[in-house]
Order: sequence, then structure tokens, then C-alpha cells
Amino acid sequence: MGYKNVIILFFYFFSSLFLYCTPPLIQNGYVDLSNYEFTDKLVLKGEYKFKYQDKEILVNVPGYWNNIINKEYGYCEYFLKLKIPKSKNLYLFMDHISTAYELYINNNLALKAGRIGKDRIESIPELKYAFISLPSTDIIQLHWKISNFHSNVGGIPYAPIIGPGNYIKNVMYTATWNC
Repeated sequence: MGYKNVIILFFYFFSSLFLYCTPPLIQNGYVDLSNYEFTDKLVLKGEYKFKYQDKEILVNVPGYWNNIINKEYGYCEYFLKLKIPKSKNLYLFMDHISTAYELYINNNLALKAGRIGKDRIESIPELKYAFISLPSTDIIQLHWKISNFHSNVGGIPYAPIIGPGNYIKNVMYTATWNC
């Protein structure tokens, strides 16, 4: 085998290793994880769809909405669509959001923390960690309804984490013990 062939094989091996280890990017509120090997947890940080009043824009998660809507108080919604392998038994870990929220998975209420509302009287904040089994479908629609009228920051400060149950349970136990 010639010198050129060794270099080509070396480059091919390391570039494929890099591509294999790099998770797909979340862009425009969507990520295709159908070919991703879930050997560990995956932090779902990236570009989510965001709705405030009648405006729909893209925002980065994790992050606060204070600079986006120019105030800390309000009611907003976040959207993320995942394409995942059907045969995987995956879970989602939600770290706390320092306010009230509801998380819908495929249009079904999966998690509720506090009570969302359109003002300080209606809204009741609650800190809550969650470990949620995801449905065994290849398309997962995540939709957060968040109201914040009690904290000086609003939004999703910690990106959700997806992965096999044993990894997600470890994340949850670590998060709750570090409070």
C-alpha cells in the first residue's frame, strides 16, 4: 500500500469518526436523530421555534427570553420537533424552569409545573425536575407553554436531555442531589 493510500485511509477513518460522534444540529426547531446512536445522553441545545404574542421567531435554548421580548415577565411558547429511531426506548430529562410551565409531547400534556397564566395572579411558579418516557414513535413534538411573572428571568435556562433510561436517571439523580 502506497503512502497516498495510507493518508487517504487515515483521513477517511478520522473524518468518519468525527461525523459519527457529532450529534446533528437543532435548526429551525427540528433535529433528525433517526441515525444517531444513543449510547449516552444528548443535550438538546440549539435553535427552537419561539412564539410570543403574535410573533414567531427562532431562539437558542438554553437561554432566557429577557433579551428577546425585552422584559422578564410574560407568556411564551417553545417548539421542538425530533425525528428519532422508533426502536429506541428513550427518555427526556427536564431540569427546572424557574417559573410555571406545561410540556406537551405529541399534543398530550406530559408534565406540569405550577400553573401557567397570563398575569401574576393566574400564574403560580414551581421548581420541578422531570424524567419522562418518550412515546415509541419516530416523530416527537415537544411544546412548552411557559409563563413567568415571579422570577427576574424567563425562558428555558437548561436544555432538555434525551437518552436511554439509565443515563437519564443518572442525570436526574445528579441534578436533584446538587440542589
